[in-house]
Amino acid sequence: MLSNLDDVSEHLGPSARDALVSFDRYARDRISPQEFYHSDEANPAVSESAATRFDSVLATIPEPLTRRYIETLIHSDLATEPRHTSIAYGLHNYLMNDPAYMHLYSIAGGNEALALELAARVRAEKHLQHTVQRMLHMFEYYPMYLNLQ
Repeated sequence: MLSNLDDVSEHLGPSARDALVSFDRYARDRISPQEFYHSDEANPAVSESAATRFDSVLATIPEPLTRRYIETLIHSDLATEPRHTSIAYGLHNYLMNDPAYMHLYSIAGGNEALALELAARVRAEKHLQHTVQRMLHMFEYYPMYLNLQ
């Protein structure tokens, strides 16, 4: 596991470390923490133009190990390939690993505690642990049909 720049240098080499520092500087120069916090693209993950695709930025990284490290680091957050991702969205997904840009949190009791607490606060008929069979759009609400077997 690579936890810091010393690890990158030790396992990938000094040139990979330098390339990572350079990419990090590039990302920070383009998106400040304030801009990151207030960003809101209509469809940020989609980019068709080669000039605006995230893979065009990755291609400028001279060290292949660094490029692969960054691709691996952000891949699960992108949920798509860099060639289908805008530069801004790709950089956001890289920067979200930095505490200056985003903090992670957890829920005491696990994520299921959120659903249980919301269910406790909602005054409606609720069916937890049931499969939704279908939803119909009627006026301004969506009635759900559950498998209650």
